[in-house]
Amino acid sequence: MRIRWRSRICYKLLLRNCMVKGLRHVVLCIRFFRYHAYVLLTMLLLLLLWWNASEMEDCGAHRVVEKVCEEFKSRDTAGNLCKGLCETGEIKPGLCYQLQHGVKSFRFQGLVTKIASSHEYLWQRDTLSEGLAMNAFIHSVEQYIETQLGVTSSTKLVARLLKHVDVNSDDKLNLGEAQNLWRLLHQPFFLVFYLFQIIMRNLENHPGIKMGGQNINNLRYADNTMLIAKNKEDLQKLLNIVEEESRKKGLELNSKKTEVMVISRKQESPK
Repeated sequence: MRIRWRSRICYKLLLRNCMVKGLRHVVLCIRFFRYHAYVLLTMLLLLLLWWNASEMEDCGAHRVVEKVCEEFKSRDTAGNLCKGLCETGEIKPGLCYQLQHGVKSFRFQGLVTKIASSHEYLWQRDTLSEGLAMNAFIHSVEQYIETQLGVTSSTKLVARLLKHVDVNSDDKLNLGEAQNLWRLLHQPFFLVFYLFQIIMRNLENHPGIKMGGQNINNLRYADNTMLIAKNKEDLQKLLNIVEEESRKKGLELNSKKTEVMVISRKQESPK
């Protein structure tokens, strides 16, 4: 293979011949443009791969961390992971695991964090003022929950929520912890999801199927769940428990979206 080095003058002559004498130098023009087209396409491909790799590595993670740490330092937010993320640096957002349907997912040591790609918080802009009395805050939370769920008493639920957001486990709420709870309550469907998780925990001691030495009778995601049982009788018991506990929390099952599937080695027609 011979490598031919062309000077800038030679390139000008080739280009002029292609433009002025295109019909007489068709083969030369095709070779000239094809060679440079390959080079240009290769450069564009490398640029596209570089941009895609940088986008997947970052995915806006640094902006999310800066916003969270800014609120953590100003005591507007609190959480178990904030110290490791903002102070000690033990936790990093890691690489962008997935970007789909407007949601970014970050993976770090098996922990997956999902954030809206627009990075626009859905929290209410109303924030709590510093110096708010604890009794006044609890009263506001109770009123909000009772209004949203249509119940007359929410004392037990509020106590559970307060314990859940008490990061320091000192039976006291600082402004950041109270702010977190207030913002969470204003998240769309947060109360429904939270209550649903509580209801499903009541099924842990009821029969299901054995997998890996553990008893499994339900698989759930948000407010969707799959009840698992060995027979119809056990399945009906689980369904009755879910229905009863849901009613206590002011929720009800959607029968139109409820389906039953039977898995058996025997050939049975569905009923």
